[in-house]
Amino acid sequence: MISLILDTPAKATGWQCVHTVSFLPDKSHVNDTMTTSDPVSQDQTPALASIWKQSTTAAVALTLLASCVMAINVHNPIEALGHLLFTVPVTFLIWWAICAFLVWVWRKTVDLFAAWLK
Repeated sequence: MISLILDTPAKATGWQCVHTVSFLPDKSHVNDTMTTSDPVSQDQTPALASIWKQSTTAAVALTLLASCVMAINVHNPIEALGHLLFTVPVTFLIWWAICAFLVWVWRKTVDLFAAWLK
């Protein structure tokens, strides 16, 4: 049993083709089925998440905060139902749009300063 653990071969280094799921050596960028080099480069920086995905968390937090304030000020059950069915979703959508705009402005500002510093 111990000899099986000690005699295991070292893992081969390389990458897996995204098209054929075949294992290729480190320096190879073309396998048997490809005619050009693989479009996925390991040197590429990962793409940023969507501004809508990033702003969802902030919009949920701000909507919950606004819902707590609304819950304190509710005086009857019909008003509470109206807040739950209409005001909370509309509040979320408004905060979601505002947060997405702020994320977009932040990204553009960072890109502008990065280009300016080069």
